[in-house]
Amino acid sequence: MTPAVETFYSMLAVVALAIILTSASAGYFRYRLHLSEPIIALLIGTAIGPFVTDAISLDIAPGSTATLMLTELARITLAVAIVGAALRLPHGCVRKHALELLIVLTIGMAGMWLISSALAYWVFDYALLGALLLGAVLAPTDPVLASPIVTGRLARERVPRRVGDLIVLESGSNDGAALALVLLPVELLRHTQPSAAFSEWLLTGILWEIGVAILIGLVIGALAGRLHSWSREKHWADEESMLPLALATGLATLAIARVMDTDGLLAVFFASVSMSSHFPAGDATRQFEFRQAVGRFADFTFFISLGIVLPLNEWLQQIETLLPFAIAILLVRRLPLWLALSPLLPSLKKRNEAAFAGWFGPIGAATIFYALSYSGMQGAPDLWPVASFLVATSVVIHGVSSTYLTRRMFSAADGGGQC
Repeated sequence: MTPAVETFYSMLAVVALAIILTSASAGYFRYRLHLSEPIIALLIGTAIGPFVTDAISLDIAPGSTATLMLTELARITLAVAIVGAALRLPHGCVRKHALELLIVLTIGMAGMWLISSALAYWVFDYALLGALLLGAVLAPTDPVLASPIVTGRLARERVPRRVGDLIVLESGSNDGAALALVLLPVELLRHTQPSAAFSEWLLTGILWEIGVAILIGLVIGALAGRLHSWSREKHWADEESMLPLALATGLATLAIARVMDTDGLLAVFFASVSMSSHFPAGDATRQFEFRQAVGRFADFTFFISLGIVLPLNEWLQQIETLLPFAIAILLVRRLPLWLALSPLLPSLKKRNEAAFAGWFGPIGAATIFYALSYSGMQGAPDLWPVASFLVATSVVIHGVSSTYLTRRMFSAADGGGQC
């Protein structure tokens, strides 16, 4: 057996055993130990990685096979999570929240970008464009980490449905939308003339990679949804066919968008929402089944792989700056902004709801994806140590605090309701 094949099957065994472990004791880990599944997966990956036991080692150098693998794994994990998020949303939810979604994707995400960039500029003394690039990488929230926060048993009992749906909508859409922010400093770093950089950003980034991605997603999603509706009318399809159709449509959209060099994640979001609108009721059951059947395997594979390649030695060398930066990002990047925006967001009717939505904007797979994609650029800082430290910190802090804060901030009378 070649080393590559041996590594593959070793990873497969670790992922499978981790899923067996958490499936048998998910409630104990989550509600007694306050450990989310991504935390467990990250710890397992770290334990088998080179820093602890060195059972599995992956080379995360720029351009390496492991780097490319983790980048694409992050992309696929996000695509699967986005499909699951779309299946959770009831019919008409996106249309109902359209104005709120526009606000959080423009004012909200731009605010997180600028706040994160300002902190990077101040703490690390980066050049302006380097700080703007790191801030853009940290701007999107993560649907993988956000989903357990608003879909677990405790969340279903206590968190108002409109609050959870807004968090899911934001996290599902801003992973792809963040590309507009990332590409702006990237183009400015690539071009000596600002006018050429802005033209490239507008034409290639906004109009092609984002505009065409939205169009691709809407068309593929509508075709898949109508095909399923037509098949059900003919009694050729059944209820069980929705989940394979949803996953296949999401992955096909991702592949087509990637071949056309557009934003695959944004295309998947619009395809999933468009397709889901043609599905019959029962969204909560569909989303739960999807997460159990497919999403968990993708999540564990990604976070275990991430745990293996975490640059722990580099963290220790920079801990005096990384730790205060991470604390500042978690406290300042999002929470004050959402408290300020809450009067414009009808889904957040109370101060505690705005605080909950403001706190739970976890940093995850999208940040890893963008950091790996644009690390090593001439004139840009090394994004990997900082971005990976922020992701690991967010996984732990948001994972540990989710159960406690849900119990503290909401009562049983708050749960449920309409989108």
